Amino acid sequence: MRLAIRTLSSVLLVLALLSGRSGIAIAQTDRSAVDETVLASLEPADDPDEPLSGFYDTADLSLVITGGNSAATTFGLRNLAEYYWEKSSLRFDLGGLSTQSRSREDRVAVETGDGGFEVVEAERQKTAENYFANLRYDYSLSERWYTFAIGGWSRNRFAGYDDKWQGALGVGWIAIDTEKTKLDIAGTYTSESPVLGEKNDFGGLRLAYGFEQHIAESTIFLSNLVLDQNLKETKDLRADWFNALEISITDLVFLRTSFRVLWRNDPLFETLPLYDQSGNPVLDGNGDPVGVPSQLDPVDTYFLTSLGLKI
Repeated sequence: MRLAIRTLSSVLLVLALLSGRSGIAIAQTDRSAVDETVLASLEPADDPDEPLSGFYDTADLSLVITGGNSAATTFGLRNLAEYYWEKSSLRFDLGGLSTQSRSREDRVAVETGDGGFEVVEAERQKTAENYFANLRYDYSLSERWYTFAIGGWSRNRFAGYDDKWQGALGVGWIAIDTEKTKLDIAGTYTSESPVLGEKNDFGGLRLAYGFEQHIAESTIFLSNLVLDQNLKETKDLRADWFNALEISITDLVFLRTSFRVLWRNDPLFETLPLYDQSGNPVLDGNGDPVGVPSQLDPVDTYFLTSLGLKI
């Protein structure tokens, strides 16, 4: 079990790194849809030869701030708490991501009345925001087989939904004689409240794999893939593919670079303002702007670099 007595020194190290001029870089699409619900990580232990026992906690922090001709602030936070018994484990994972930005197109010149003008900048607009919380319980049936239960919640208006509740119950198989590769299958139940449209409840089928490989003494490669099939609307197939490279700086501090691809074959909808051919907004009989439904893109990607702390 990691020693909590070293936490204070590691926190001071993290603060020292964050206070430097070279910040933590983040790049992502404008409509990031980081949906963590029931995609609980299958990451095995840091040391494959050491059995897990007791309490573990891992926190990730991501921050990027830009200014000048364009301005943006992105902040991300995640915490994973785990407890391991001899034949079972419990994991609680929660976090969120928020981005606010402004570009040169958000600046206008306003006449001052004396023949001059002044530049007015619009306030930063939120371009990405999502939150999640997940709970997962695993129980070992044998050296290769295990069963698990997952419950989770997430919110991502930029992906088209206000709230999503999802649960899963299934079995898994360890593909090799260590916990580096896991495959599992589960039945799921989802309750989704879209931004546009009515609430949708449906059952589904979930297939997933988790893979870990130590490529150096202090470097780990992680890969997870989750396929989630809606059995009510079979064209609504979703996929979440996550890959990460984790480099240990000390026994407790690490740097993680990750890339995630989220795909939904039948995306949700958003409302777009309607303009005429002259570029003027179309108004209804009451003088209010007219909006039309438009289906969101099926693919979201994001790239993230974060600094983490293990206890």
